[in-house]
Amino acid sequence: MNTEQIEINGRGCLVKIHQEHRHNARVSITKNSINIRLPDFMSWDEKARELLKLKLWAVNKLEENPEQFKPEPPKDYKDGDILKVGNEEYTLKIGFKEKESSSAMTTNPTTASCGVCNSLGSGEPAGSSCSEPLRF
Repeated sequence: MNTEQIEINGRGCLVKIHQEHRHNARVSITKNSINIRLPDFMSWDEKARELLKLKLWAVNKLEENPEQFKPEPPKDYKDGDILKVGNEEYTLKIGFKEKESSSAMTTNPTTASCGVCNSLGSGEPAGSSCSEPLRF
């Protein structure tokens, strides 16, 4: 996968270009990126023409209706918040861990525990719970 950054309506937009075993080329627009999928059997000239055509189509769509593809603002989560997933509700338990990555798991049917690496916190000591909201 290759990526490019283009500017549309004064806002940067990520373009992800996938080459894969498929019969046709396609483009999709999400709130986070423009995804272009090209067949791997095409020559470089054909790929360049198709890529330009698909990028122009996506840019025109985004310029016609920018509100439709506006990214959602990140959400703030605090220790003790209720997280609703489908019909299930989980109490969020956020704590800081002395490790390089973050993880989450359900510890019982109603609790989701998140171990957040110290580098994502605001100087919270390992083993402490989260006192400020985390933005995802």
